[in-house]
Amino acid sequence: MLKLIATIAFILVSVTISFAQQLKTDNAITFDKPKTETPLPNPYIVTSPRDIVVEAIIVMLKDMNITIDPDNSKKEDGTLIAKPYVFIKGTLTASQLEHFSHCPAIDARSWTRGRHTLQIIVEPVDPSRCKVSISAKVEGESQSLSGNSWITCESKGLLENQIMQSLIDRLR
Repeated sequence: MLKLIATIAFILVSVTISFAQQLKTDNAITFDKPKTETPLPNPYIVTSPRDIVVEAIIVMLKDMNITIDPDNSKKEDGTLIAKPYVFIKGTLTASQLEHFSHCPAIDARSWTRGRHTLQIIVEPVDPSRCKVSISAKVEGESQSLSGNSWITCESKGLLENQIMQSLIDRLR
């Protein structure tokens, strides 16, 4: 009787372990550090004509509430420059600035707002393809006794990658 109970227990444990392993492979349950996606190349070659890509960028930026600067942009040349866009303000400013950029002395400053200015250049490669490059100028507003001032931070490329991914998804 004891052998029968031990055999049944062994079978139940074996079935449970095999089911758990199958669950792990199906649902990708892992205890390792999650794999990070590799960033898209910047500049990126798009398989669409330049005028279609420029129009898609304009619509995409409009959907994101980012305004294009008409004085500095040259749509016919494929150069689009956005007006500065405040993407964060308040208590989370320091963490968001740290996420998107390398700011000088981030812990020592009192950050009140973060903004970025996008520059997107679309160059034709051939009649059916073009090269899109995106750069972002990230700035943080620092509050001090002498007043507020915008301090330029070095972009980590995450914002550029997000914009590029949005553009590619839009063009598909």
